[in-house]
Amino acid sequence: MKRILLAGLPGSGKTTQAKRLAEELELCVVSVGDALREMAKEDSELGEVVKEEMNKGDFVDDALAARVVRQKVNSDACVNGFVVDGYPRSIGQIGQYDPEFNQIIFLDISEEVAQKRLLSRGRLDDDPTVVKHRLKVYEKHTKPIIEYFERLGLVKVIDGDADVDTVFDRIKEVLV
Repeated sequence: MKRILLAGLPGSGKTTQAKRLAEELELCVVSVGDALREMAKEDSELGEVVKEEMNKGDFVDDALAARVVRQKVNSDACVNGFVVDGYPRSIGQIGQYDPEFNQIIFLDISEEVAQKRLLSRGRLDDDPTVVKHRLKVYEKHTKPIIEYFERLGLVKVIDGDADVDTVFDRIKEVLV
């Protein structure tokens, strides 16, 4: 069973590529960001907390992120495997729940490209101040996760600065 993580800076194209890859391989997509944005729309206390954290550019609680991923990957839709986008984003999250990835693809882009892409998306959590904060949060919390997986020999690095189709072709070339 394929258990793939797409990782990279915010704006690296993880969600776009995860959807394409899942369709190509007939796997389910687990997009933590999409799930959390849906939660943020809910008229509930939890929805308000999630919205507040996302609007600041911060990560949600590790236990909540882990719960979302565990629920998704254990669903009937993911019986053949999955492509995860946006989890784990910290060492604490992987400590809460480890989906036991057997391949990690890191979409490597520059911070300049990330900022440009994020600011052109037009999402509420993509204003310039929040984008800068998200990139700092990534550097502090998510980069150590990638280093952890590199030590396990699971990471394949892809140049993600290219157009969507070129990046997708590069991903397919490194799949095990």
